[in-house]
Amino acid sequence: MAREVQDGAVRHLLQACSDHSPLLISTGGFPQTGMTSKPFRFQVAWATHNQFEDVVRASWCSPFPLMPKLLELAAALTMWNKEVFGNLFRRKRKLWARLAGIQRRIMVGTLRYILKLERRLRQELEQMLDQIAMLWFQKAREDQIRGGDRNTKYFHMSTIIRRRFNRVNVIKDNDGVWCTDPRCIHQLIVAHFRALFFAELDANVEFRTRTVDFPRLSSLVAQGLQQLFTRDDITLALKSIQLLKAPDPDGFHAYFF
Repeated sequence: MAREVQDGAVRHLLQACSDHSPLLISTGGFPQTGMTSKPFRFQVAWATHNQFEDVVRASWCSPFPLMPKLLELAAALTMWNKEVFGNLFRRKRKLWARLAGIQRRIMVGTLRYILKLERRLRQELEQMLDQIAMLWFQKAREDQIRGGDRNTKYFHMSTIIRRRFNRVNVIKDNDGVWCTDPRCIHQLIVAHFRALFFAELDANVEFRTRTVDFPRLSSLVAQGLQQLFTRDDITLALKSIQLLKAPDPDGFHAYFF
């Protein structure tokens, strides 16, 4: 929700730890971003759900090769996340509201089933807070958990800093004019790399063939290159990858494998 104020704009942000909505004010307005489809990204918090392994096993039993199998699994996890796992922050708000109502009821008079329900909801809340901490830890792409309670604020700030560092909000064209429009930025970046990788060859350049003496591999090294990969080689290579760093184009992190 955004309301224009002359050259600036104001947005009402999500209510988190208060019943008031924080206001984000920009004197230069907010750039208009087009609707883009989000690529699939594996969420580590899914692995804590008791149905996660069943969803993976159901898709993994298909006769497809690895890459089509991963695509099928990504589609199944996307649908499962929408219908079963749900939005963590929306679930947390609902659970918090239920706990608040139950605790108000306990202040009036304690009933055994009310106390059991509160205990169960507290356990669900603890699990959900751990899942949210895992979510921010994954988004921050840090190497390890730092000191502190769940580190959510630290991971949140790390994620914001990384996103701001990676985002291009303004760019200068060849005439020295600054461009802030997202479509203009996109066109300038595409044009730059097209010119970089599709440069025309100079017709006056003379190509001369020259024999290059490449060093020869020893017979022992050549035989080693022809050997098949063993299970231990694959395991060692996989475990040397950071678990939650940048995922593959298929959206799965090394943590999943």
